[in-house]
Amino acid sequence: MIDFLKKNKYVFFVVVLVLIMLVLAVLTRSKNQENSTAGVNQGVELLGDYKVLEKSEGRFIENKEANLTFKIPDNWVAKDYGSKIGFFNSETNTQGNCSIIVGVKKYVSGKNGAEDLASLIKNLEVGEKKDYYGVVSVAGQKALKTIIKKEDGTIYVSVDLPLENNIYSFSTGLVFSEKCLEELDNFLKTVEIK
Repeated sequence: MIDFLKKNKYVFFVVVLVLIMLVLAVLTRSKNQENSTAGVNQGVELLGDYKVLEKSEGRFIENKEANLTFKIPDNWVAKDYGSKIGFFNSETNTQGNCSIIVGVKKYVSGKNGAEDLASLIKNLEVGEKKDYYGVVSVAGQKALKTIIKKEDGTIYVSVDLPLENNIYSFSTGLVFSEKCLEELDNFLKTVEIK
């Protein structure tokens, strides 16, 4: 093998050069991937410490860090997802069931998405029309309601409330009936932010 390499220094040189180029390509690619994902959630904290409270009026969920409290609809099942909490009108998540997911983002540095959302709400209030956006009231504050309708008749609804550096998000899964939209509207009436 060594005799072969001595005789064919050119082949050896090319093989080594190709190997170096491959190593550099792999290192450059992984560095670019790191840079492309850096900053996506930079400066954002997810406020996800949810507690279920049993009161005489029913079951409530509290997130002290986000100053958020809301009532779980009667006979619904709650599921903690860590940074978000969801609740469902049945233990099985099948077509026809209703669900609501709640999450809170806090912007601590960098670009503030809450300010951008507040600006969009303000533009909608002064008459800028968007097909699937509307402005609703949650906890006495203005929030953006987004309704996405699919061709098969299912609907997805999201309500996002900017308040200071936070965005409070309330969304449905896929909605298959008007009853689920009513449940979301009734739920939003129970939301308190102090």
